[in-house]
Amino acid sequence: MHFTGHGTFNDRKNKGYLILETEDGTAREMDNGAISDLLTGRNVRLVVLSACQSGKTSNKEAYADLASHLARKNIPAVVAMQYSILDLSATKFASIFYQALINKPVDLALTETRIVMKNAEKSNGVDFATPVLYLSDPDCLAVSRIKSEAPEIFNKPTMLGEVAVMKKGFVGRRRELRVLQKDFMSDVKRAAIIYGFGGLGKTVLATRLALRMNQYFDGMFAMRCRGTTRPEDILNELNAFLNLAGIQQLNQVLYQPVPLKVKTAALAGILNQRRFLIILDNFEDCLDETRSNIANPELKDFIQHVLNNTITNTKFIFTTRYNFDPLEGRLTGNIEHISLPELPFPETLWLMNNYKELANLETEKKGKIYKAIGGHPWTIGQFARHAAIETVDGVLLELAPLKKELIDFTLLDKSYSKLDEKAKKLLLCASIYQEAVPVEALSWIIGDESQPSPPVSEALTNLINWGLIAKQEAEKETFYAMHTLVREFAGQELEKEKLDRKKLLIRAAQYYGNLVVTTNNLWDDLKAREYYYEAEEWKEAEEIVADASTYLVRWGYIELVINLLNQSINTTSGTEKAAAM
Repeated sequence: MHFTGHGTFNDRKNKGYLILETEDGTAREMDNGAISDLLTGRNVRLVVLSACQSGKTSNKEAYADLASHLARKNIPAVVAMQYSILDLSATKFASIFYQALINKPVDLALTETRIVMKNAEKSNGVDFATPVLYLSDPDCLAVSRIKSEAPEIFNKPTMLGEVAVMKKGFVGRRRELRVLQKDFMSDVKRAAIIYGFGGLGKTVLATRLALRMNQYFDGMFAMRCRGTTRPEDILNELNAFLNLAGIQQLNQVLYQPVPLKVKTAALAGILNQRRFLIILDNFEDCLDETRSNIANPELKDFIQHVLNNTITNTKFIFTTRYNFDPLEGRLTGNIEHISLPELPFPETLWLMNNYKELANLETEKKGKIYKAIGGHPWTIGQFARHAAIETVDGVLLELAPLKKELIDFTLLDKSYSKLDEKAKKLLLCASIYQEAVPVEALSWIIGDESQPSPPVSEALTNLINWGLIAKQEAEKETFYAMHTLVREFAGQELEKEKLDRKKLLIRAAQYYGNLVVTTNNLWDDLKAREYYYEAEEWKEAEEIVADASTYLVRWGYIELVINLLNQSINTTSGTEKAAAM
């Protein structure tokens, strides 16, 4: 088990804690005893704790920290960080350590990892010594001693048609899986719309949920939809699935000369009695030109009838590039809408490890790939295929063919052409932000002195529904993120429209500067510094660095301070340069 996150140690209570996340996104402290009890008796052979202070030992009680707790519970190998560690160092440690474990026992693998980190070109000379090992059995990972786990398989009536299932190699999407599972098991939601940019893994997420909830549902059905799909096509496929499940009732009306509503009502009656998961994949092909309504009136009536009348048990998932409301404003609380963002960097690293062309790359090289193309799953796969023919460095040097493939696959340019002028302006201005931001930041970036924060809700909804901006929930707040390719595309359009990029960068810096007044958050201040620096407003950037350096040094961010001060020295003169030196 590998835990990456935050840990803390309370000297007054002599207790250590890991910081976990509740279902509503808030932080929850879980003490060492509870964590160790949770892992006991589960055949866990190795635990790696990449949380700050996770290996710290109390002066008063030798077993107060989590690593010691786990060792006492007879977990044969525990690796923990005894001091704060840089995120880049933690990632590098994991990459080297796990590769070494392939053919070495735990203690030797850790020794090799420390040596490689110490001698690395950009080593800070400290982090290599941070991991501490608690070991009772060096050969605990020997294959002969480990019981194999049962593979994930469907053991209920299943008809997936052309919809492929990723049974191994799935990464990320934990929050989305958690929301969907809770929605369906509580019987609160009747259906979910999983939507977003092409190639983000909407189908993979839907089928992963099917695997995860295999024991809950009585059967799984999936169907790839097309522009020509009719209600009769879905009815016939579902009837074949129901026959597979031993249910014959629909046969009695399906081929009778009765209205479609009678057949639909019979289907809904059956679905209310059994727990089935029904996935209608690629549903964007069934939408009209506005991408907000079902094009075929008969199909629209059929979907609405089924959703209105399937009140319990059976659940539906629609995967689509574009968000839509199948019930047109009715029963809005019964439909979940899941917007998929691109994968963050740690999850993209895991995804890269699925491809032999990328798995053995240094973390720094993987970081360059991520910076170039982002965490878009389909693009990562295409990058690996190109690298198999050329080289990784060759693909990075000439990304134009890959990016053209992505634009053609995602239909990005066509989606942009469908936007109204307000949505286009918001997309172009918001492309300045490199991170997910709240709606207030989006409102601020399109404002000016006369109207600092104009309303953006209509334009923002338009961009979300077209899959050009992803909606993210975090700690009871809502943020909006732009995919890397969309940001790059919008940046090019920004230049074509002759919008003032420097003015927008300064405005983004001012947003974070204003935010600091209320949050008093140093990281917001440093974010303002980033945008001032990119706008070449060197004096403003240096002033923030001068104010922040003392706190950063005190908190142990020595490497960050050195980098920031060097940038100030290289871009300022006079008293500002002297202060940085």
